[in-house]
Amino acid sequence: GALAGFGARCAVAPLDVVKIRFQLDSESSKLHNYGYRRGTFGTIGSIVRAEGLRALWKGNLAALLMVVPFSSAQFACFYQLRSAPFALGMGEPYRSLVCGTLAGTVATLATYPLDLVRTRLVAQVTSRTADRHYLGIGDAFSKIYNQEGGLRGWYKGIYPTLLEIVPFVTLSFTLYEGAKVQFAKFFGEPKSST
Repeated sequence: GALAGFGARCAVAPLDVVKIRFQLDSESSKLHNYGYRRGTFGTIGSIVRAEGLRALWKGNLAALLMVVPFSSAQFACFYQLRSAPFALGMGEPYRSLVCGTLAGTVATLATYPLDLVRTRLVAQVTSRTADRHYLGIGDAFSKIYNQEGGLRGWYKGIYPTLLEIVPFVTLSFTLYEGAKVQFAKFFGEPKSST
């Protein structure tokens, strides 16, 4: 499972870099005007020519370090909360809604600084080390903490992120749990292999 996730994340990392560059690109902004107007594959070529092949994996280590704890935290929280005394008296889908909301919130808060660092690393458009603001994950964490208000700096943009992620995780768990019940009703309980 972890190897599959690792491989999948590495395979799609160039598209994540392109997505972030498109998000930051603006014709009216001199700060982030990358000038990528040739589509996804044209942009990949522009990045490779301007910054080298490695630029397609900028921020990928931070993303890998984020994915495993996020998934672990959300699943562990969800299933622990489902058996907590406050949740036992709730019927479905309310129990999944409440537990999914809490699990998504905890997982997002626990891993958000890695997402911020990943985005900052990807946003750097330069092939020269001397021109980079952040030299790597540790340097980014340190500079953001020291120059942008300590822990508050690590959580810039957390509110819109929670507004995006929490409903997604909530609905994912609610729909998954509901589908499990319907699947079991339709096909019967799975047979034990032991």
